[in-house]
Amino acid sequence: MYPTLALSGLDMLVATPAFAGVPGNWLSVFSQMVAAATSLAVADKVEGYPFCLSMQFCKVDAAAPGVGPAPAAWPLAYWLAIPQAWRVKPIGAGMMPDYVIARQNGAGVFEFSTLEAKGRNVSVDQNSYPGYATMKAQSQNAVIVVNPNLGAAAAAAGGPPPVLTRRILSLVAIRPKTVKLETRALRCRWTNHRNPGTDGTVSDADGLRFVVASYAVMLHNVGFARLAEGIATFFDLEHEGDASPGDTAAWDPKDYGLVNRGFDLYALHQGELSVGDCLLPRQVFRLIGLICDSLVRETGQRTRQRRVAIALWKFTESIKAANQAAFELPAGGGNLVALVQSTNGICMVARRA
Repeated sequence: MYPTLALSGLDMLVATPAFAGVPGNWLSVFSQMVAAATSLAVADKVEGYPFCLSMQFCKVDAAAPGVGPAPAAWPLAYWLAIPQAWRVKPIGAGMMPDYVIARQNGAGVFEFSTLEAKGRNVSVDQNSYPGYATMKAQSQNAVIVVNPNLGAAAAAAGGPPPVLTRRILSLVAIRPKTVKLETRALRCRWTNHRNPGTDGTVSDADGLRFVVASYAVMLHNVGFARLAEGIATFFDLEHEGDASPGDTAAWDPKDYGLVNRGFDLYALHQGELSVGDCLLPRQVFRLIGLICDSLVRETGQRTRQRRVAIALWKFTESIKAANQAAFELPAGGGNLVALVQSTNGICMVARRA
């Protein structure tokens, strides 16, 4: 849909003419998908928010997965891993933003923001934007509160709810039917609402729990379902296992169907890699185990969580500092495939070399 072209000395993503030929009823759907993907990519690569949960998992009275033989509305791993101590509710009438996103600032301290993504056939370079006031109101219509479904004791034990640092509206120009390449180029503009003087820092426990949930969702979505479910079981109150994921014996890649592919990477299968296949670095696998371990143990909890938060922060900072755009990995047939690595460490096969 958006091949890379050189425009004015820059490599830009430009809508292919085939995108313009998509039927009108599908064009709206594709536009929403492109807007969401672009906004999350900017959040990760530009603004440094590598962790994300859809608002449907975080809002008050979020629906638990279905039961019985029919497929659940969303996997059990999501429900067990998402933060249960707090929820997000609207401030007033109307729709809420799309996502809760998280990042770490100096020394690995967490902060949460919300993100609303809008894709329109409108330039983002102009001073006025049609319907901007309504979109901006939606992007700001969220606040984190103690989960009202918790009992009094559980609510008190969870402490105060996190405070949102920013409420972000992401405007994406999706204009595949225009003639000029410059106007078909994908462009994104953020508007940010920040409460002056508000301390938006989040406790290590809340931040790490959000990271675990984000990883569970991402890993499940890219095919690592057994690992996502394995992560979630450590937060299931009915889980009877006494070994924590930080223990080497309990945190074994083979238990989750992971195959070593060299360069300390795990995959779901041997043989030839295909474009779109995902691989998990060993360091990420171990880091997830340490995060889970810090959240389920009772002794020395806060000290351990601080150490793990710093380790996570150093890991994501090292990826950004190294600027690992791509690296090569031998495929099963002896060819080379190029991998790209996101800020959270998960790799994807991007193209054949």
